[in-house]
Amino acid sequence: MYPQRITTLANIRSIASGDQFVLALDASGHIWSWGTDIYGELGLGLPANTLHREFTPAQIQLNNVRQIDATNVRAAALLADGTVYNWGSNGGGQLGLGNTAYVNTPTQVGTGTITDAVAVAMCTSATIAVRPSGDTYVWGDNYYGALGVVSPASAPVPILGPVFSPNVQVYGQYFQFASIERTGVVKTWGAQPLGYTPASPSPGGGSYVPTTPAGLCPAVPAASFPECGPQRAYYQRPSATYVAAKHGYTLSPAEVGTYGTTTVIDASQPPYNGTVTFDGVYHLRGDVQVVNGTFSLLRNTIFYVDGNSGQARAQPYYNATTLDVQNATLRLSGATLRANCPVPWGGVTLTGNGKIYTEAVFGGKSTTRSVIRDASIGVHSYTADYTVDNTNEYYLLQTNFINNDTGLFDLAKGTAKPGEGARECVFQDGRVGIQFESVDYFPTRVYGGDYRNAVFDANGFQSLQQGLLGQAGALRVTNSTFTNNYFASIEVLATAASGGSIHHNTVVVPAVWPAALLAQFPAGYAPVSTGINATGATEITANTVIGANRTPAANPVRQVGMALAGNCRIYDGNALSYLREGLAMATSDYGSGSTHYVVGNTFDNNVDGLIFSGSAYYYQGVPQVTLRCNTFRNALAGGAGVWVKAGTPFPASLGTASQPNGNRFDGMADRKKRFVYDVVQPSGAVPFTYHRYNSPQEEFDGPSSDQITNSAGTVVAVANNTQIVGTNACGGSSLPGVEARSIAAGPSSPQFGNTAATKVQLGDVYPNPASETVSFAYFIPAGSPPAVLVLRNAMGQRVAAQPLREASAGEARFSVLTLPAGLYTGTVEVAGQVRASHKVNVAR
Repeated sequence: MYPQRITTLANIRSIASGDQFVLALDASGHIWSWGTDIYGELGLGLPANTLHREFTPAQIQLNNVRQIDATNVRAAALLADGTVYNWGSNGGGQLGLGNTAYVNTPTQVGTGTITDAVAVAMCTSATIAVRPSGDTYVWGDNYYGALGVVSPASAPVPILGPVFSPNVQVYGQYFQFASIERTGVVKTWGAQPLGYTPASPSPGGGSYVPTTPAGLCPAVPAASFPECGPQRAYYQRPSATYVAAKHGYTLSPAEVGTYGTTTVIDASQPPYNGTVTFDGVYHLRGDVQVVNGTFSLLRNTIFYVDGNSGQARAQPYYNATTLDVQNATLRLSGATLRANCPVPWGGVTLTGNGKIYTEAVFGGKSTTRSVIRDASIGVHSYTADYTVDNTNEYYLLQTNFINNDTGLFDLAKGTAKPGEGARECVFQDGRVGIQFESVDYFPTRVYGGDYRNAVFDANGFQSLQQGLLGQAGALRVTNSTFTNNYFASIEVLATAASGGSIHHNTVVVPAVWPAALLAQFPAGYAPVSTGINATGATEITANTVIGANRTPAANPVRQVGMALAGNCRIYDGNALSYLREGLAMATSDYGSGSTHYVVGNTFDNNVDGLIFSGSAYYYQGVPQVTLRCNTFRNALAGGAGVWVKAGTPFPASLGTASQPNGNRFDGMADRKKRFVYDVVQPSGAVPFTYHRYNSPQEEFDGPSSDQITNSAGTVVAVANNTQIVGTNACGGSSLPGVEARSIAAGPSSPQFGNTAATKVQLGDVYPNPASETVSFAYFIPAGSPPAVLVLRNAMGQRVAAQPLREASAGEARFSVLTLPAGLYTGTVEVAGQVRASHKVNVAR
């Protein structure tokens, strides 16, 4: 007998066979079965315990199938949504349904438990489902150890099985399984022969523990791991307009691109009429360039992209498969772009008037966010000709960038369009979240570009080496959360004279580095993590920077809240807490005339609150330093409030006799460390002078309250008591120091610039992406009766309140960490009447 073609089947992606029956999976995600059925193994609903033969393929009633497997008289299917279905013989509970009854139609296993499987495999006695992390679920009989765990003896429902690294592939036969990891390491378990003798054999003489056979080298070297993914069910739904046959594919409607060449899809050509719609699960096999129209990926559409494009370029890095957008618009609406295999793909490239819009889709009770993951660069916007501006545009909304080397890379930007940028996006598990790179080789270009119209707001950056990095003119970074980014959360060089702004962000500085990252450095390397690292004219306001673990002195990582140089202004309610160094300010900038403005911030329980450092070797002038209205609290013995290090270029005085500094030091546990001055003055020079209010909060602890010492305890400077009491300290506070954000203090808060107004005002809500606090800007005119800011829930019930000071503009914050999600209203109430209100949504 010779092989014969089954003419009734087409577009078949994979097959599986058991004992006298066969399954076939087609490109649309449907399964076909034929052969012998006694125990329901064909999945067609035929009566069990009755011999039946199906001579031609019949379709099983199951949709969106990604993978199939079969063994003996049972079968399994993995769906695109990560769920698993079994059917057939079940005498030993091998179907995972909690019983031993035969099943003649596909039935879901582990309902509500198995929701994100990426692979499934069967042997005669058991089934295993693999998750993206490499964790597994197993079920069936364990007499030979096929479950990969020591107990139980059998599992009629799914239990947690052995753990592998991500992207593992698992195969089953007889009563055993074998796995191959992306490093090429092979392991076997279950019944003999396994290639080794188990240390603690199962009752059947097999192995419970996945183990590499003795003397077996890796099956595939890590550097050449197969650049093809597992067999998947690629298919296209009816609403799609993409025509694969127009681009060289006649067997499957869901294949895109060709290995070794660039496929151009032109939306202006028939049959597209300017728009190409993708709806389904697609396989991107090589470089694709989309031009002249709009290309839309609808909800739950997935592009699985092969890693290597097959095109040899100047550097291996550039060989990865890309989706290039040129004179076109790419729209992702709840769609996913991801690697088809362990090799990263190249990402989306915008190379000439290209635009990308990404967004989440809301429907029913669920939200589907767009996802771009596993790429060298998730979205790469650039121009090949550096003598002209990059005119591409990106509008990224509610999108997850996961496991990319760089999430967004913007090179040689010209002028950003209004609304460009990233909002409510997540950047996680890679090297860099967002990177800006300037090109200053040509005098015709604006160094760093102009980002004043762009929006980078309410994003999340987590577990990256660097969160947001680069050189960008007039860049604004707002309302975002940065958690455990190891080198720096924000590292920017402001390139425009008008600078940029960093405000209302929450930064958690990591206490430890991952072992894999630390191993890249020489032995004994002392890791440093910084929250905000900025140079140039940057406004930094109302940020919260806190050290993870809240034990800065004991952590192996030197946690620095902010490291600033140039004309940075840090003011208006920044809070730096539990750090080795709260703020490290370098005054030795290249050049002269720089200003350093530190006003109205809180330094709480840092080993050292504020450190001024530098070297006169790099500096020819005297820097301007303003240090006013800050609050220093420290319960840590030995920690300094302000420390001016030896050799630091520093002015001869801080404040004036008519305008004292008004900093609060009364929360310092060690009075001698309130202000430490280690600069050695030239012989005969006038001692450094600090002008203070006549208030205990600003006294120092030399031999008298008006003397400042160095680290050795020697008196080296004086604190001039201006005899001005605290009434006018820091703009009207009854005590030196400020606790509320001053609305009229700077350009970051233009709402209430006219503080002489007579109307009660409540400004925009400042959201907190972590949903921990909600902040309102307010203004209370002079002469107003006592005012209270009240937070009420949707039922009008008061859940929080705080009094507001007369004749003041500021910011009031409520903690909402323990409140349920929902709509709340902030109201300013005067004498029981609502004078102003603003709504805010608290999400979880």
